[in-house]
Amino acid sequence: MYKLNGNSGDKTGLGITVKVMSGDNVMIYGKSFWHTNGSSPTNSYTLAATDLLTLLAGTPLITGANKVTAGSLTGSTSITNGVSNWLNNAPATGTAPKAYLNWILFDEQFKPVSASSGFDAISSSTDDLKSHAKNVDITKNGYLYVYASNESDVDVFFDNLQLIHNHGPLLEETHYYPFGLTMAGISSKASGKLENRFKYNGNKLESGEFSDGSGLEMYDFNARTYDQQIGRFMQIDPLADEEDQETHTPYHFGFNNPVLHSDPDGKNPIWGAYRAIMLYAKIIEWVSGQAAPAAVAIPTVLKDATLVARSAVPLDVKREVDKANSQAKTENKSSSDLEKAQERANKLSEKERPSLPMTKAGKKAAKEVNKAKNEGKMRCENWVMFPII
Repeated sequence: MYKLNGNSGDKTGLGITVKVMSGDNVMIYGKSFWHTNGSSPTNSYTLAATDLLTLLAGTPLITGANKVTAGSLTGSTSITNGVSNWLNNAPATGTAPKAYLNWILFDEQFKPVSASSGFDAISSSTDDLKSHAKNVDITKNGYLYVYASNESDVDVFFDNLQLIHNHGPLLEETHYYPFGLTMAGISSKASGKLENRFKYNGNKLESGEFSDGSGLEMYDFNARTYDQQIGRFMQIDPLADEEDQETHTPYHFGFNNPVLHSDPDGKNPIWGAYRAIMLYAKIIEWVSGQAAPAAVAIPTVLKDATLVARSAVPLDVKREVDKANSQAKTENKSSSDLEKAQERANKLSEKERPSLPMTKAGKKAAKEVNKAKNEGKMRCENWVMFPII
C-alpha cells in the first residue's frame, strides 16, 4: 500500500515503466481509497512536468537501457511543453481529492502521445474502495509510464498496482541510411526478445561475437563481408570482370547507388537481370544474321522484362537493349512477311505435281518465301543450328 498527500510532498508514487511497441496492449489494474473528517480537500498542489520527467528518468528501464538523464528530459522544451499540456487536461474531481491512476506514453524521442495516455480518477465518495481497470492500446513505439498521483492535502491510498503487457505482432522496427547503417535514433525493438541479426538486405550482422562483447559490426553477404559505415565491401567482387563492372571499384556496393540497385549476395549487384538482358540482346543479334531469322520466336515475356529492368541498368546495357528491341521489330516484320508468303505458296501447292516442272506462279511464290526469309534478298538456303549460349 502506498500513501500519497500533496501537502506533505508525496505527490506521486508506484511508478512503473514498460517498453512497448505499436500494436501492443497493456491492462492496468489497481485499487484506491480515501477518507476525510468532513472538510473539503484543497487541490492546489500541482504536479510540474519537470517533476514527472525526473521521476520517469529514475525508473530502471530508462536509466539502464537508454542512459537517459533527468537533465536531458527536463532541458528539452518540446518534451516539457508536451507533458505540461497533457497534465493540464486531467479531469476535474469536484469535491473529491484530485488524485488519479495515470498512464502516459512517450515515443522514442520521449514526446508524449496523447492518444495512448490518460487518467482514471479515484472514487468521488469517501471511504469507497475503488478498483481500477483500464485497457490501453499502444499506438506508437516507446515507453509507457504508469503512476499514481495526489495533488490534494487529503491522504489517498493506492494498492495492488498491476500491469499485464500483451505483445502485438511488431517486434522490431529498424530504419537504415541508403548504404545500410542503422538509424538508431528512430529504430526500436521490443524488450525481452531474442536478438535479430538478419537486418539490412536480409543479411546477417556480425555483432558482439567476441568473448568480450565486441564484434566486427559488419554484414556477412555470403560472397563477401560488407562494412555499412563506409558503404564498401572488404573483398574484391568475385564477378568484377563482368560487363560494366570495370568502371567501378571492385569494392563498390550497388554501383554506388543503393537507391536503384541491390546486392543481396555480394556479387554483381544486378547479376540476374543484367545477364538476362544481355542474353536477350545476343539472341536477337544472332538471329538477325541467320538465313531463317523468323524460325526463332522472340520471347514476349523476356521482352517485357527488359522494359521493367531497363531503368535500373547501366548505360551500355540500355544501349544494347535499345539495339535489340530495334532488331526485334525488324525480325517481327520479316516473320510477318514470311508467314504471308508461305501461306500463298501453300495454296499454290495444294495439288502435288510429281515429275512436273514448277509452275510460273509456284516459282514466284518460292522466291517470295526466300526473300521473306532473307530481308528482301535472294539467298541460297542452308540449314543452321541454333547455338547454345
